[in-house]
Amino acid sequence: MNYYEILGVNKNATLDQIKRAFREKAKATHPDLNPNNPNASEQFNEIATAYAVLSNPVEREKYDNGFGVDSNATEFTVNEIKIIIAMIKAQVKPYKRAAKKHIIVGGLWLALGLAVSIGSYISAMNSPYGGPVVIMWGAVIFGAIQAVRGYSAYNKIMNLVKEAEDELWSKL
Repeated sequence: MNYYEILGVNKNATLDQIKRAFREKAKATHPDLNPNNPNASEQFNEIATAYAVLSNPVEREKYDNGFGVDSNATEFTVNEIKIIIAMIKAQVKPYKRAAKKHIIVGGLWLALGLAVSIGSYISAMNSPYGGPVVIMWGAVIFGAIQAVRGYSAYNKIMNLVKEAEDELWSKL
């Protein structure tokens, strides 16, 4: 198993290049982030092991010189990586839930506005005065505003979640 090939870096890669390659590959293969990939767990473990060896100067030197790598040291690091990723997921989960709530509430307001509008339109068609038409447009506008607010809140929260995830990933 060639750890440099697994991470897609050359043998002279700097620690920053190794970290960057690991982050990209870890995000692409982590089992929780790729539930439809049956090989994700195995691929992630290979990538995490390669990173654990190549990011540790002592283990990297042993590996480069053909000596055995301390599997206890790398296993500990792989488990630490998994714990950090689990922490990332746990930390952003409530925010993602809040973002979904905003989008659902906005959609419900829009649906309610449309229902009121349809009812108002039917009532206006049967009325000689046409008064409920004003209610109809007010309901549509109100529902649309709430939907836009919900979508806007969703986007803001998801952008903050992405920033938090990126910051946490950068610590690996």
